[in-house]
Amino acid sequence: MEYGRSWPDFLQLDSETPIGVGAIAQVYRGTLLKSQKQVAVKVLHPGVAELIQNDLTLLHFMASCVHAIPGLQWLSFPDEVNTFGRMMMAQLDLRNEVRNLDLFQTRFHDRPGIRFPKPFKRYQKQSVLIEEYISGVPIHQFLTLGPSVYDSDLAAFGFESFLVSLKLLSLMMIENAHFGQLCSC
Repeated sequence: MEYGRSWPDFLQLDSETPIGVGAIAQVYRGTLLKSQKQVAVKVLHPGVAELIQNDLTLLHFMASCVHAIPGLQWLSFPDEVNTFGRMMMAQLDLRNEVRNLDLFQTRFHDRPGIRFPKPFKRYQKQSVLIEEYISGVPIHQFLTLGPSVYDSDLAAFGFESFLVSLKLLSLMMIENAHFGQLCSC
Protein backbone atom coordinates (compact mmCIF):
# COMPACT_ATOMS: atom_id res chain seq x y z
CA MET A 1 0.00 0.00 0.00
CA GLU A 2 1.05 3.57 -0.62
CA TYR A 3 1.17 4.16 3.14
CA GLY A 4 4.15 1.87 3.52
CA ARG A 5 4.72 0.61 7.03
CA SER A 6 2.59 3.29 8.71
CA TRP A 7 -0.87 1.95 7.82
CA PRO A 8 -1.06 -0.55 10.74
CA ASP A 9 -0.78 2.49 13.02
CA PHE A 10 -4.26 3.70 12.04
CA LEU A 11 -5.98 0.84 10.18
CA GLN A 12 -6.69 -2.81 10.80
CA LEU A 13 -7.92 -4.95 7.91
CA ASP A 14 -10.54 -7.56 8.81
CA SER A 15 -8.98 -10.04 6.40
CA GLU A 16 -6.31 -10.29 3.74
CA THR A 17 -9.04 -11.55 1.41
CA PRO A 18 -10.75 -8.73 -0.51
CA ILE A 19 -14.51 -8.30 -0.25
CA GLY A 20 -14.59 -7.08 -3.85
CA VAL A 21 -12.31 -7.18 -6.86
CA GLY A 22 -12.51 -5.05 -9.98
CA ALA A 23 -10.43 -4.51 -13.08
CA ILE A 24 -8.05 -2.00 -11.51
CA ALA A 25 -8.52 -2.35 -7.77
CA GLN A 26 -9.62 -4.54 -4.92
CA VAL A 27 -11.58 -3.63 -1.81
CA TYR A 28 -10.99 -4.76 1.75
CA ARG A 29 -13.03 -4.23 4.87
CA GLY A 30 -11.27 -2.72 7.85
CA THR A 31 -11.47 -0.59 10.96
CA LEU A 32 -9.93 2.79 11.69
CA LEU A 33 -8.22 2.17 15.01
CA LYS A 34 -8.72 5.57 16.64
CA SER A 35 -12.45 5.93 15.89
CA GLN A 36 -13.34 2.22 15.50
CA LYS A 37 -15.25 3.14 12.33
CA GLN A 38 -15.81 0.38 9.80
CA VAL A 39 -14.25 1.29 6.45
CA ALA A 40 -13.84 0.02 2.94
CA VAL A 41 -10.24 0.20 1.72
CA LYS A 42 -9.84 0.33 -2.06
CA VAL A 43 -6.33 -0.42 -3.31
CA LEU A 44 -5.09 -0.36 -6.90
CA HIS A 45 -3.75 -3.67 -8.13
CA PRO A 46 0.06 -3.71 -8.15
CA GLY A 47 1.42 -2.91 -11.60
CA VAL A 48 -2.00 -2.00 -13.03
CA ALA A 49 -0.76 1.34 -14.41
CA GLU A 50 1.92 -0.37 -16.49
CA LEU A 51 -0.57 -2.98 -17.75
CA ILE A 52 -3.05 -0.30 -18.81
CA GLN A 53 -0.31 1.73 -20.49
CA ASN A 54 0.82 -1.37 -22.41
CA ASP A 55 -2.78 -2.10 -23.46
CA LEU A 56 -3.25 1.49 -24.58
CA THR A 57 -0.05 1.37 -26.61
CA LEU A 58 -1.29 -1.77 -28.36
CA LEU A 59 -4.75 -0.26 -28.92
CA HIS A 60 -3.22 2.91 -30.33
CA PHE A 61 -1.09 0.87 -32.75
CA MET A 62 -4.13 -1.11 -33.92
CA ALA A 63 -6.22 2.07 -34.23
CA SER A 64 -3.47 3.67 -36.33
CA CYS A 65 -3.42 0.61 -38.60
CA VAL A 66 -7.18 0.81 -39.14
CA HIS A 67 -6.90 4.56 -39.67
CA ALA A 68 -4.37 3.95 -42.45
CA ILE A 69 -6.88 1.90 -44.47
CA PRO A 70 -8.39 4.10 -47.20
CA GLY A 71 -11.99 5.00 -46.46
CA LEU A 72 -11.84 4.22 -42.73
CA GLN A 73 -10.38 7.50 -41.47
CA TRP A 74 -13.88 8.75 -40.66
CA LEU A 75 -14.01 6.23 -37.80
CA SER A 76 -11.26 8.24 -36.08
CA PHE A 77 -10.11 5.27 -34.03
CA PRO A 78 -6.90 6.99 -32.83
CA ASP A 79 -8.99 9.81 -31.30
CA GLU A 80 -11.32 7.28 -29.66
CA VAL A 81 -8.36 5.38 -28.19
CA ASN A 82 -6.95 8.66 -26.85
CA THR A 83 -10.28 9.50 -25.20
CA PHE A 84 -10.57 6.00 -23.75
CA GLY A 85 -6.95 6.23 -22.56
CA ARG A 86 -7.58 9.49 -20.69
CA MET A 87 -10.57 7.95 -18.94
CA MET A 88 -8.60 4.83 -17.98
CA MET A 89 -5.64 6.83 -16.72
CA ALA A 90 -7.98 8.99 -14.60
CA GLN A 91 -9.20 5.82 -12.89
CA LEU A 92 -5.64 5.11 -11.76
CA ASP A 93 -5.84 8.06 -9.35
CA LEU A 94 -8.33 7.23 -6.62
CA ARG A 95 -8.34 10.86 -5.52
CA ASN A 96 -10.63 11.40 -8.54
CA GLU A 97 -13.10 9.02 -6.92
CA VAL A 98 -12.97 11.11 -3.73
CA ARG A 99 -13.91 14.20 -5.77
CA ASN A 100 -16.73 12.26 -7.43
CA LEU A 101 -18.06 11.03 -4.10
CA ASP A 102 -18.07 14.61 -2.82
CA LEU A 103 -19.98 15.73 -5.90
CA PHE A 104 -22.47 12.89 -5.56
CA GLN A 105 -22.97 13.74 -1.87
CA THR A 106 -23.80 17.31 -2.87
CA ARG A 107 -26.04 16.45 -5.81
CA PHE A 108 -28.03 13.72 -4.07
CA HIS A 109 -28.14 15.00 -0.47
CA ASP A 110 -31.90 15.53 -0.59
CA ARG A 111 -32.76 12.21 -2.29
CA PRO A 112 -34.19 9.64 0.14
CA GLY A 113 -32.89 6.12 -0.35
CA ILE A 114 -29.67 7.18 -2.05
CA ARG A 115 -26.46 7.23 -0.09
CA PHE A 116 -22.81 7.36 -1.02
CA PRO A 117 -19.91 6.36 1.21
CA LYS A 118 -18.06 9.27 2.77
CA PRO A 119 -14.34 9.21 2.00
CA PHE A 120 -11.83 9.80 4.78
CA LYS A 121 -9.84 12.54 3.02
CA ARG A 122 -7.14 12.53 5.64
CA TYR A 123 -6.02 9.15 4.29
CA GLN A 124 -6.57 9.71 0.56
CA LYS A 125 -3.74 8.68 -1.74
CA GLN A 126 -3.35 8.16 -5.45
CA SER A 127 -3.49 4.35 -5.08
CA VAL A 128 -5.58 3.99 -1.91
CA LEU A 129 -9.09 5.16 -1.01
CA ILE A 130 -10.51 4.73 2.48
CA GLU A 131 -14.22 5.39 2.81
CA GLU A 132 -17.00 4.57 5.21
CA TYR A 133 -18.23 0.99 4.93
CA ILE A 134 -21.91 0.78 4.01
CA SER A 135 -23.53 -2.59 4.41
CA GLY A 136 -25.92 -3.54 1.66
CA VAL A 137 -27.33 -6.38 -0.38
CA PRO A 138 -25.58 -6.96 -3.71
CA ILE A 139 -27.94 -6.56 -6.65
CA HIS A 140 -27.00 -10.03 -7.95
CA GLN A 141 -28.72 -11.57 -4.92
CA PHE A 142 -32.01 -10.02 -6.01
CA LEU A 143 -31.43 -11.15 -9.58
CA THR A 144 -30.72 -14.78 -8.65
CA LEU A 145 -33.78 -15.10 -6.39
CA GLY A 146 -36.20 -14.88 -9.29
CA PRO A 147 -39.38 -12.82 -9.27
CA SER A 148 -40.14 -10.97 -6.05
CA VAL A 149 -42.39 -8.25 -4.67
CA TYR A 150 -39.43 -5.83 -4.90
CA ASP A 151 -38.93 -6.17 -8.66
CA SER A 152 -40.90 -3.10 -9.73
CA ASP A 153 -39.41 -0.94 -6.95
CA LEU A 154 -35.87 -2.06 -7.79
CA ALA A 155 -36.44 -1.52 -11.50
CA ALA A 156 -37.86 1.96 -10.95
CA PHE A 157 -35.07 2.90 -8.54
CA GLY A 158 -32.39 1.50 -10.86
CA PHE A 159 -33.80 3.20 -13.93
CA GLU A 160 -34.19 6.55 -12.18
CA SER A 161 -30.66 6.27 -10.77
CA PHE A 162 -29.35 5.45 -14.24
CA LEU A 163 -31.07 8.48 -15.78
CA VAL A 164 -29.92 10.81 -13.01
CA SER A 165 -26.37 9.45 -13.38
CA LEU A 166 -26.45 9.98 -17.14
CA LYS A 167 -27.61 13.55 -16.64
CA LEU A 168 -24.95 14.16 -14.01
CA LEU A 169 -22.26 12.57 -16.15
CA SER A 170 -23.24 14.54 -19.21
CA LEU A 171 -23.34 17.81 -17.27
CA MET A 172 -20.19 17.35 -15.25
CA MET A 173 -18.15 14.95 -17.41
CA ILE A 174 -17.12 12.98 -14.33
CA GLU A 175 -14.34 10.49 -14.84
CA ASN A 176 -14.19 7.28 -12.82
CA ALA A 177 -17.86 7.36 -11.84
CA HIS A 178 -19.50 3.95 -11.51
CA PHE A 179 -22.53 2.34 -9.97
CA GLY A 180 -20.40 0.74 -7.26
CA GLN A 181 -20.54 4.15 -5.61
CA LEU A 182 -24.31 3.99 -5.28
CA CYS A 183 -26.06 2.34 -2.35
CA SER A 184 -29.75 1.91 -1.77
CA CYS A 185 -30.37 2.25 1.95
